[in-house]
Amino acid sequence: MAIDPISLCTTPVRLLKAQQQVSLGTAFFFLRAEEEGARYVFLVTNYHVLTGHSPMETASAVGDSISFYIHKSLESPGQVQQVIYPLFTQDGNPLWLTNPRFPEADVALIPLAARILKDCYIQCIGQNWIDMPILLRPATSVSMVGYPYGFHDTYNSLPIWKTGSLASEPESDFQGKPLLLVDISSFRGMSGSPVFAVRHGAYETHEGKAAIGSARRFLGVFSAFQSISIKRYLEQLADTSRIGVISEENLQLGYVWKASILSEVVAGFDAQAYEQTVFGRGVSLPPVIQ
Repeated sequence: MAIDPISLCTTPVRLLKAQQQVSLGTAFFFLRAEEEGARYVFLVTNYHVLTGHSPMETASAVGDSISFYIHKSLESPGQVQQVIYPLFTQDGNPLWLTNPRFPEADVALIPLAARILKDCYIQCIGQNWIDMPILLRPATSVSMVGYPYGFHDTYNSLPIWKTGSLASEPESDFQGKPLLLVDISSFRGMSGSPVFAVRHGAYETHEGKAAIGSARRFLGVFSAFQSISIKRYLEQLADTSRIGVISEENLQLGYVWKASILSEVVAGFDAQAYEQTVFGRGVSLPPVIQ
């Protein structure tokens, strides 16, 4: 069965509180390097998907665990293993990682020990996807892959692709932050979706040269849409005053945290230190998935 590898790297992720669903988002799998025998695979999503609030808010997390699925085989993608995974150690420390250089970045990574993923089919995005030399410009076609309102191909356990275009200069940091904008429609449940530039056939490289083939460049993690407040007036016949109401207008411009945010976290990951933190604080991880 010919399935694009991007479709196999994502999973719906449900935030749970005492086993009850609180909210829904999208996550995907990332690997430090394309190598055999990796000790950890990273589950990547938005910070707000795991906590229910933005990184700069001090509110308490609204959930205590998440559920996601892993494909059992490439030949039968509809066969998946559901996983329920804790979000905190016994003394309340989060099991996810963030980028300390950018505390406002709405990106979180959960290291998943490879031992619990035994005999499962994991398609991961790697650093080579970030380095793919596809030339990017404003208006470049891009795709976001996820689960709008949880909707997807449940028979084959495959996500939905939504396509739009870049809406900011990709080599610049929008508003001075490692962000780019995309002009694309999205809905609840797609927070945490990976964003890609995908090319089949002829495409232009960084050097301005022509290349032929299939190429996929990972751009970053979708977070949220930009809205603006608009005052709408109600005209009155007997009065010259203008009474208005404030409404929110969605610009259909999505924020995407650049891939470098999570690439830095993964590159600096210390497995030994993480294991001492996790296993020294009474965390009960899921059993080996078989």
